[in-house]
Amino acid sequence: MEQQGEPVDENNNSLEGSSTVVETSDGSVAPIGPSSNISPDTEIQPLQPTESPVSVPPIKAHHHLFNFVRHLNVYLLSFIIILIIAIVIAIVAITNSHNSTATTTTNISALTQSQLEKIANNSGTTSVGTANQVLNIAASTIFGGQVLIKQDLDVAGSIKIGGSINLPAISVLGAGTFQALQTSKLTVTGDSGLQGNVNIGQALTVAGATTFSGAVSANQLTVQTLNLNGDIVIDHHIDTGGLTPTRTPGDALGNGGTVSVNGSDTAGAITINTGSSPAAGCFVSVTFGKAFNSTPSIAITPVDAAASGLAYYITRTTTNFSVCTSSTPPAGQSFGYDYIAIE
Repeated sequence: MEQQGEPVDENNNSLEGSSTVVETSDGSVAPIGPSSNISPDTEIQPLQPTESPVSVPPIKAHHHLFNFVRHLNVYLLSFIIILIIAIVIAIVAITNSHNSTATTTTNISALTQSQLEKIANNSGTTSVGTANQVLNIAASTIFGGQVLIKQDLDVAGSIKIGGSINLPAISVLGAGTFQALQTSKLTVTGDSGLQGNVNIGQALTVAGATTFSGAVSANQLTVQTLNLNGDIVIDHHIDTGGLTPTRTPGDALGNGGTVSVNGSDTAGAITINTGSSPAAGCFVSVTFGKAFNSTPSIAITPVDAAASGLAYYITRTTTNFSVCTSSTPPAGQSFGYDYIAIE
């Protein structure tokens, strides 16, 4: 029996069946169908879907690796990359070095008997090998003529030279031992130590200060200035030299009197011959050949009794000194004085 007022689905395509339920306004659930007792005024609420558990796909291994790399320290990763690049560059450089060494290996060849005979019989120029080859001579070699080496000469052992050697320049990096060394000019820029005797055939010029810790022996020693900090010991005579001073006669000589001076600025002798009518005053004024820097000390010594009997005295300056008397000297008398002048 059909109910009036309700449409009938003739094709039976309704989505609501006997198992369809609806949620009422009070929250209860009621089935929808012919046997349902839902009033027409009942507000049908749509059924809220229940949450079903979400299925999680399985975690793959490469996800772990990706997370590990992502969380790596950026600086550590940069260091690892630079280290790998350096290792690659080192391997390439070593490989190229080995290849270069292998390609530049010099060929070593020995002279054959036929080549030796060719050299011996040829009076001209003989070329052996090429520039990239090494000539290996195992036997002792004697060169009867001149030898010209156009490039560097490397000697692994010692060099013995029986004759003279002519070198435009020589540089010795290590210690050198010479039994005899003769040179026209020797220039030493650094310190020099001479353990044996030094013989200098000509003049020796020293621009700077010179210090001798031992005895110095010289046949003749000429110096401009000599400074002695200790005692001076002289085992022989002292001979003074230099310019001869000049003399000027004084009024004490009298008429016809003469005077002479023999010696130097340092030491000498004065001979006085009085004339007639001598008087008190100066016999002579002695002028030095070279003036002293300051007034020197003059020592006067009479050489005879006549000279010692006079009341003599001296006057002195940096340029001259005078021998005088305060008493009247005897007429026609000869006497003399020695002098020493020291600044």
